[in-house]
Amino acid sequence: MKKLFLSLSFIALCLPIFAQNIPVTNLYMFQLATKDGNVIFTKPVFASKFNPDGYNNQPAFFSENEVYVTVQTKNGAQTEIYALNADREELTRVTETNQSEYSPTVMPDNRNFSVIRVDANSQGAQRLWKYPIDRSNAGSAIFKDLTNVGYHFWINENEVLLFLVDAPNQLVIGDIRTGTTKYVAQDPGRCFKRMNNGNIAVVHKSSDDAWFLKELDINTGTLRTIVQTLGGSEDFEILSDGTFIMARGSKMYKYSEGKSSNWELMTDLNGFGIQSVTRMAVSRGGKVVLVGQ
Repeated sequence: MKKLFLSLSFIALCLPIFAQNIPVTNLYMFQLATKDGNVIFTKPVFASKFNPDGYNNQPAFFSENEVYVTVQTKNGAQTEIYALNADREELTRVTETNQSEYSPTVMPDNRNFSVIRVDANSQGAQRLWKYPIDRSNAGSAIFKDLTNVGYHFWINENEVLLFLVDAPNQLVIGDIRTGTTKYVAQDPGRCFKRMNNGNIAVVHKSSDDAWFLKELDINTGTLRTIVQTLGGSEDFEILSDGTFIMARGSKMYKYSEGKSSNWELMTDLNGFGIQSVTRMAVSRGGKVVLVGQ
């Protein structure tokens, strides 16, 4: 296990882009607070100071203070999974393999985590893979016959929502007991989040210029439209009160079903040197990690 010191100082600078085939993306952490009925972003932290010129993406809270992320260094040949502990100011390298791993996700048993693993010797096959959180073994494939998994989200201990890379892309529910899948829709987005009622919020790309945030009923497999997304945006999060948050450029917006008529501006993060926000993760205690450029 490798541990590196992570300095939690914030740098409000635009960081340089280097000539590599992966984008430079960085992680920014805030604490959400409420003031005069508005959600505000406080206590800014530049959380990827350990790799400012590399790829730092796909954050997922495994606990209130520990965030798993996908990392590729400036001169690295592939991505690996790292864990950031903001409380202890530590960085831990979690995987060190010959394959690239993406999208770390804690599994419902809380003993394992899953990733999308790109096979090194099979022309880029993308498999859903699991590793023990205690790093006691090398893990194993979950669906051995599925080699086109792009993204995933656990519905329960036996079922997982899968984005299958295809023409067109497919959204299916996979059953790990049988190895089978059930079709849900085509042309999904890459972001899935649990709603307060237990259902899953997804983005459905109905056409090139009309994307919709929808609720997937985990019992019936049906989709219900919530609201159209911000133009060109597909990444979102859900706050503890059920409010959806989404970004367009450097601006953060919110939408509360039944209370909002459309997306409402929360804040502009351009003052922190963040020009474009994509993925995001929110903890139960209101910490938020944003991926920015």
